[in-house]
Amino acid sequence: MILVDIEGAEYCLLLGSKNILNYQPKHIWLIEISISEHQPKGLQKNLNLLKTFQIFWDCSYQSFTANHELREILPYEVTEVVNSGIDSIRSDNFIFIEKGYNLSIFNKTLNKY
Repeated sequence: MILVDIEGAEYCLLLGSKNILNYQPKHIWLIEISISEHQPKGLQKNLNLLKTFQIFWDCSYQSFTANHELREILPYEVTEVVNSGIDSIRSDNFIFIEKGYNLSIFNKTLNKY
């Protein structure tokens, strides 16, 4: 598992992580990706939000909120947030796992919180 909390620099980190993203078996990533908080000075929203998620999707990952909902986040939803500026996702923490991975281990853990 890889844990990332780097206050708005997630996209840049992922650009340099292509080899790791393509390892087999795939790593599980837990990342804080803020939509409007912790952005570089003068910015109101994460300009790399869609590109950050897209890197994972292009490498055969699925994305989920890392909270009790464990809700899958799909491309149309991230695109809508970027276009509208409204945070309908309501989470800054996400799990990225290989497509088809069994999520039951996360259900047990996240439901405690």
